[in-house]
Amino acid sequence: MNKFFFIFCIIVFLFKTQTVFSNNLIYDVNNIEVSGKINKFSDKEKLIHSAFQKAFKNFINKTLLKEDAARLYKTKINTIKDLVFAYQIIKEKKNESKENVLIVNIKFDQKK
Repeated sequence: MNKFFFIFCIIVFLFKTQTVFSNNLIYDVNNIEVSGKINKFSDKEKLIHSAFQKAFKNFINKTLLKEDAARLYKTKINTIKDLVFAYQIIKEKKNESKENVLIVNIKFDQKK
């Protein structure tokens, strides 16, 4: 009886985790690194926008064929911002040339 219960638990676990592992990973782009000088708030916003663009290019490269991805490289920042579900600045530091370096994780909206 214990063997059947154990096997049943393993089978249920495999079927339940199959959708959990595959659902969200494709829409996340992690560890995007951008650098530039930040003197005021608008400069930091420009750095975040460049992180969005870099993450979007990584995202379309891992989800689309090269021929289809090439058409989307020129997507405007307003469209990309609309596709972003959430972002998180992981680390903010200064490099040797006194530029600020941001490391950002970005999650794109699955429905859009």
